[in-house]
Amino acid sequence: RRTSKVALVVIGIIAVLGALGVDVTAGLAALGIGGIALALGAQKTMENFVGSVTLIADQPIRVGDYCKIGEIKGTVESIGMRSTRLRTSARTIVTIPNGEFSSSKIENYAHRDRFLFAPIFYFRMETTPDQLRFLLVELRALLYAHPKILDTPIVRFTGITENSYKVEITAYIEAPSLDPSQEIQEDVLLHIMDVVAKSGTDFAYPSQTLYLAGDTGISKELTEEVGETVKNWRTNKEMQLPSFDPAYAKSLKGTIPYPPDGSVVKDEDQH
Repeated sequence: RRTSKVALVVIGIIAVLGALGVDVTAGLAALGIGGIALALGAQKTMENFVGSVTLIADQPIRVGDYCKIGEIKGTVESIGMRSTRLRTSARTIVTIPNGEFSSSKIENYAHRDRFLFAPIFYFRMETTPDQLRFLLVELRALLYAHPKILDTPIVRFTGITENSYKVEITAYIEAPSLDPSQEIQEDVLLHIMDVVAKSGTDFAYPSQTLYLAGDTGISKELTEEVGETVKNWRTNKEMQLPSFDPAYAKSLKGTIPYPPDGSVVKDEDQH
């Protein structure tokens, strides 16, 4: 209403000046240029205002969420009318104008219902085919048995490199937030190390292996034992390759205690 009154007054003044013979063309040109300059100056302000409205309406993030904006990762500390502030892992504050924020790709880590577990392992070239079979079956059994690993984990022998055999795992960890998921991941990795030790082989490393007289290599006894285990699987038609029998996989679920025996953490603490 006030703006309308001001506009009417300005128009009235221009009309009166025109009636008195005053040339108002230059004044109108100046007002036009000033209006354009004012509009350009307010463009960013309006962009940030619209961006803040978008953030409030869509709520892609909230205060306390850990997210990635472009190449910046951090925890949202505040969402203002002009800008949003993130606290990075280096404890710095990054201020992002809301116009830029709302038009960027936003990846919110705070509302995940599961966490990807996708390690890649490399085993020594001395590993026998039966040892690889043993590893594939036992690693799958481990993931099926762990109560915090969701259904249908994948374990595959995916390649032979110049100095190792490559095995990839894809599974999802059930956890309410990042910290519990890392605790569960730690537990699973320790179990995987136990399985590898039991197989008689070992992890390979991205380097050349120089064998000296003191290097005993992989265990001959465990290699023979694993070969016998795989032989029995074949004889009894119990080889869980190329996939697991669903009934057997179901029977394994939850047979690994988690939290592990002796832990001060109770299962209810994970929820």
